[in-house]
Parts: sequence; structure tokens; C-alpha cells
Amino acid sequence: FCLQETKGSLKIPGYKCFNSLRLDSRSGGICLGVKHELTPFISYIKTSSKSQDIRAAVISHKLTNLSKDILLVNIYDSPDNSSYKLKQIANGTYEETLETLNNILISKGNDRLLMLCGDFNARTGRENSNTTNEDEILHDLSVGSFSTSSHPTSTGLRASRDRQLNPRGKRLIDLATAHNLKILNGATIGDATGEFTCVTYNGLSVVDYIVASYSLATNIKAFTVNEFNSISDHRPISCTIQATTSLPFPSLERVLNFKDKPVGYKWNKSASGCSKDAFHAFQNNPHIKTKTDELCRKVCATKNDVIELNESLVQTFNEIALGTLERKKCTVKKGHNKNIWFDTECRKEKRKTNKLGKQYCKHPTDLNRDMFYKQKKVYRQILKKKKRSFFSQSLVKKSFMKRPLTGKASK
Repeated sequence: FCLQETKGSLKIPGYKCFNSLRLDSRSGGICLGVKHELTPFISYIKTSSKSQDIRAAVISHKLTNLSKDILLVNIYDSPDNSSYKLKQIANGTYEETLETLNNILISKGNDRLLMLCGDFNARTGRENSNTTNEDEILHDLSVGSFSTSSHPTSTGLRASRDRQLNPRGKRLIDLATAHNLKILNGATIGDATGEFTCVTYNGLSVVDYIVASYSLATNIKAFTVNEFNSISDHRPISCTIQATTSLPFPSLERVLNFKDKPVGYKWNKSASGCSKDAFHAFQNNPHIKTKTDELCRKVCATKNDVIELNESLVQTFNEIALGTLERKKCTVKKGHNKNIWFDTECRKEKRKTNKLGKQYCKHPTDLNRDMFYKQKKVYRQILKKKKRSFFSQSLVKKSFMKRPLTGKASK
């Protein structure tokens, strides 16, 4: 999988994650994840040090049985007016992401199939690369299934609900044409209409793409724009590559064989309800005595005998604890604003804002959007008012105090 705008390092069970974070910036961040079973066939390669928004990996042909290796590139190209890019321009370190990507494809993409995935923030309208794949067309002619509707790229067009074409979209099309790549959005089975991939308060657009070599596109049997969710304002996109492999994969039972979290118990040291006395008294139970005697008489000759003895001993202690001690409650700690001026009114408005935000994520209608941003504006105004009032009072008090304010109050 390829993720963008992670804003931090990710660790996902069952996957090896290759994270890349921006230097001196809280925004951006990308992650390329690979299942642990597939890591022998995936090699992470170094790209240009100038951009932390591009990372690549090579998928070996031994895994897919294709003619060549696949160069998979994960890209996040933030908007031109983003604070990160404006800061780079001011420092004189800015380099266009698509230009960096082009250099990577030239240096690393030789004799490899290419696949680009990510958030390009490029709107390409209905345009596609102006190259055609002769092998693909000749294959369809041989089976008598060729038609211009099945090959929208042969005319340089594809289906898309977003008809706008911006300058970055034109540059992306030029890049695809130069490297003989095909934009899968709206030109592959599963996305006949070219669905929107980004849903924000500003409107709907197609800015997330999967772009692949024409020779690889013949093996891509489906491209899907998945359902909108509350995690992001971008809809996940995915594609299915037809490949044959004889590698042994672990069964579903082994992959999902997770053990439950151990139960925690409270140990009472007070004289009134001493857990120590109750613990010792419960061991005189005939059933527990029989179990402990059997454990004491057991002889361990192999490694498996030691493991079985350890499991039996732990099970016995858990049985004693369950009969004598009180179980700990599983509680989730919630983060609270620790500012002194953040009072009950602020918390109340914060709850309202979060509630409307969740509602807007589940049902992104114009009404829910207006309600959410109206409440968000009210919440911000209250925060400013409370903060300003607190610090103005603190400055007045400070002039009469012998001792200066410290910590958060001094800020």
C-alpha cells in the first residue's frame, strides 16, 4: 500500500513500513507498506535526497512472473500555495516534484515496468497520455475485441467526472507521454465514469491517480475508487494486477491467530482486605493443591516439556488470581487541553465541533458542511476570547506580584 500525508511514522501489524517524513515540517509524510511474507521480493531503493515526498520500491519479477521488475513509486505533491513549498521557495531550495520524479524515472526506471501512485494535486480533466500501446491494440485485434471505447487512451481521452485541466495536470500528462504511461483513472474496468477522489468543503475533484506503463496496464484487470471514510477527505484508490505465483502463503488462521491481552489484577496491600492473605488461603483449595503437586512432580526432558510446564504454571496462577483478586478496568486515556484558560465552555464547544465534524465526514452534504464550519468558527472565536481575557488579567496581576509568573502562565 501507498499512503500520503501521514504526518508521522506508521507501524502496522503484519507489514514492513517504509516511512519518509519532511525535515522541519509537520505536514506531508508518506509511507510504503509491504506484507512481511513478501519482503524477500521487495527492495526499497534510494531516491533523490532533494524530495522527501517521493519514495520507491522494486517488486521482483520472481513474485509476479512478469517479464520485468516493477518500479513502484509513492508520490505526494502538495499544492503550490502550501506553506511547505512557499518556505522552500523563500530558502531557494525548491524543486518541482514532477521534475524530480522525471529524473528518478530516467535513472531508476530503465528496463523496468513503472507504476506511480499518489496524491498529485493535479487535475487532468479527461486527458490521458497521447501514446498508444501497439502490443495492447494488436492483441485485441487478434481476438477481435478492439474498439475505440475499450481503448479511450488511443484517442488521448478517458472518462472523468472532473472536467477541469490545470497547469500541473498538463505537466503530469506530459510526464506520462514521455515515459509511455497510462492514467488508469477512468480508463480501466471498475472506474467507467472517472469518479471523484477528493471530497472537501471547496468541492469535488480528481487529484489521486495510479499511472502505469502500457505493457503493465494489460495485466491490470480492475481499478477502483473506494468508498469515502472518516479518516481522510480523499477516497482510497486501488488496482488489481493479474499475476501467477507458486509461492507458499500462510493460511488465514495463522495470520489472524492473535492472542488476547493478558488480564490485569489489582493487588490490595491494606490490612482490611489484604490480597496476600487471600492469595495464600486460596492455594489450600484441594483442586489447586492437586494441580501444584502435579507441577512439582513433572520432569522436563525436552524444550516442549519446559514450554508446557510454563504454560501450566501461568494458568494456575491466573486461576488463583481470578478467585482472589479484583480485575483491573480497561480504560482509555483521553487527551485534554491542559491550558489554564480552557474552561467548561471551551470543552462544550469543542464537543459540538467534533460531533458536527464526524457527521460531515459520514454525510458530506452542503448542509452538514455549512453547519460544521459555522460551529468551527464559533469555537475558534471562543478560544481567542478566553485566551485574550486570561492573559490580559495575568498581565494586570503580574504588576502587583512580587514573584513572576512561571510555566504556562508566563507564556
